[in-house]
Amino acid sequence: MTANRSQYDPYWESIGDDLKRLLDEAEEHGWAKMSCSRIQAKGKRASWSGGVRVANGQIRSGGDMAHMRSLGRKCRAAYG
Repeated sequence: MTANRSQYDPYWESIGDDLKRLLDEAEEHGWAKMSCSRIQAKGKRASWSGGVRVANGQIRSGGDMAHMRSLGRKCRAAYG
């Protein structure tokens, strides 16, 4: 993958409609949560749990794991 792409990007792109609903819910309620267990097929990790906080177009926290950093970029792009 290039520096701007992650092996996890295609997964987030494949669930774009779900992410849009998640972002709409977060905008309305201040936070949102969803299960993304299918991402586990994308690689082997010690832990898949995590989260990311995106505010004002920036990843504010939770972007230390590659799959969460990828999610943060997708969220930022959707509302950037």
